[in-house]
Amino acid sequence: MSLTAVQESHAFDPALESAPTWGNSELVALRKSAADLFRQKGFPTLKDEEWRYTSVAPITSKSYVLAASPGKTEHAIAEKRVCANLVVIDGHFVPELSDLGRLPKGAAVFPLREACEKNWGQVGAHLGRLVDWSFYPFAALNTAHLNDGIVLWVEEGVVVEEPIQVTFVATAGRVAHPRLLVVVEKGGGLQLISECYAEKDAFLNLVEEGWYGESSAVRYTRLQDADDEGSLVATFTGKVLGEASVETETVTLGGGLVRNDSGLILAGENIHATLDGLYLGTRKQHIDHHTFLDHTMPNCNSFENYKGILDGSAVGVFNGKIFVRHGAQKTDSKQSNRNLLLSRDATVNSKPQLEIFADDVKCTHGATIGQIEPSQMFYLQSRGIPKEHARQILTFAFANEIIEKIPHEPLRKRLEEEIFARFTPGREET
Repeated sequence: MSLTAVQESHAFDPALESAPTWGNSELVALRKSAADLFRQKGFPTLKDEEWRYTSVAPITSKSYVLAASPGKTEHAIAEKRVCANLVVIDGHFVPELSDLGRLPKGAAVFPLREACEKNWGQVGAHLGRLVDWSFYPFAALNTAHLNDGIVLWVEEGVVVEEPIQVTFVATAGRVAHPRLLVVVEKGGGLQLISECYAEKDAFLNLVEEGWYGESSAVRYTRLQDADDEGSLVATFTGKVLGEASVETETVTLGGGLVRNDSGLILAGENIHATLDGLYLGTRKQHIDHHTFLDHTMPNCNSFENYKGILDGSAVGVFNGKIFVRHGAQKTDSKQSNRNLLLSRDATVNSKPQLEIFADDVKCTHGATIGQIEPSQMFYLQSRGIPKEHARQILTFAFANEIIEKIPHEPLRKRLEEEIFARFTPGREET
């Protein structure tokens, strides 16, 4: 980090000083350590390799209110609810907007603050132990403000049949630093949906940690959206033990500045993991995805498929890393990033990477950037479909490869409708 970044971080010092002080000595020490690190390193700049295509000026140039209570949101939470839902607004759990439904015995959901106060022994062994906030500056900022969020715990052998949705919102002019901690013990099963939204001039800074035990089965769908003047940063790390299956999709529908750092650590043998994503950008939006799949043990397979659609003068960034550590033989890993540009002014920076330190592996990666194929347009137009409708159909088909993988039908249909509407003929781009 440069001196400039350290100086810029002073704008957040008042917020750091007002970080909560409740909790035991370990929790307070955790916050202080993260705050000290953030002050030392500050916000990233374009000189930092991991941020060379993404300026954080849309965040650092604004003043935010660190709210002591949840504000009134314009986000249609009730309309977008597709299953049992927990709501966190401006970093505070809101029970009156939440509807958990019925959980099987052995599965529990708690507001983070309550979980820390009542059961620090279990929570403290996982909270802040997985996301490397010395590497992710926004995770350090989040940890410095660690106050509330959601803890979801599935005990050994318990399978939660119905999906659980968690909604995070930052309201206009506010900054929020919520936390999501998920622990699925050996043989457990879970379908989880998280949805994030940053309103105008808001900054939502979310950290997610997932601990997935041996032989567990987890399906995690992440939805993200933000106002053109809103910013959203999400840092997610999952640790997967042997024989487990973890499948993820991240769908980013837009935002002034959206940055995702997402990854899975494969820490056992015979793991199956997927890390898929879809990002849509228009107008002057900036959407950045950095991912990693870390193979530390042999006999695992992972598959990553990220697709981007950029229109207007939007900018997309994809940086995907696959690590195959010493001894991780018989690894099978495939990574793909494909991008569709709908205008001359839209741009994408794509950088797939492989770092392999084992010799008996099958690993591939690739990236494409292009426009709609003229032959496909001609085929549809020759059958009487107007040009703009043909463009809409082909664009949706490109996106739907990711959407159709989502197992929860109400959510899948909702996203199909929202995405198809994004490419309706006659929409205005600026």
